[in-house]
Amino acid sequence: GRALRGDMKTLDSDDIIRIWEFKICADYSALGQVLVYVALARKNLAFQRVVRGVIAAFEFPPEVTEAIEMLNLNIERVALPAKYQLAGAVPPGGMRVPPPVLPAPRETTER
Repeated sequence: GRALRGDMKTLDSDDIIRIWEFKICADYSALGQVLVYVALARKNLAFQRVVRGVIAAFEFPPEVTEAIEMLNLNIERVALPAKYQLAGAVPPGGMRVPPPVLPAPRETTER
């Protein structure tokens, strides 16, 4: 009954559905989340489509990576570049670049 879903769904050119889970650090809960999301999606699609889980994170502890590989969980890992860790936040030391000057709105002749 609960609305459980991953952070993003994608469909590639080979008709493979991927369910993405984004994390700062891919801990044990990330594994559990993506496994549940993939299982529910496969069930909802009556096992007629290929569905894969993806964990995208800045950090993957070695034991999580090892568990994915050794248990053959078929979860893809995407290492996010460190430069994106501050996305949406002001970098330490404040903004060094002044904000852009936006043009004034144009007057319209619509009535």
